[in-house]
Amino acid sequence: MMLSRTLLLTLALATLAACGSAPELPEDFETWVLDLEDRTLQDLAEQHPSVDSELDRAIGYAIFSNQATKVPVVGKGEGLGVAVDRANGQRQYLSVTHFDVGGGLGALAYRLVIVFFDQDDFCLL
Repeated sequence: MMLSRTLLLTLALATLAACGSAPELPEDFETWVLDLEDRTLQDLAEQHPSVDSELDRAIGYAIFSNQATKVPVVGKGEGLGVAVDRANGQRQYLSVTHFDVGGGLGALAYRLVIVFFDQDDFCLL
């Protein structure tokens, strides 16, 4: 009985979290994203000096600013970012959300960098 109540509560919370809205856009989104990109690439180069040569070989990359909150049983995160095609400079602005179930408690803000080396894995619409 207790397990079915827990499962029902988890499903209800999952449904509510999944129906949440997209992240709120900063007032000057394009400037905000350019600053995010510059700051993240500079910080990454300071921490990992070889990143410049890796980026030179890359097909493209994506950078996101994410925030996540976790309470016991459920968690939700959201973020905004940009994917950049290095061949032609094309930029695609993105919002991401995620939902998870499991233990944990807390809040986290982080920047995520994904570097693509294979054209089959990277495609901007």
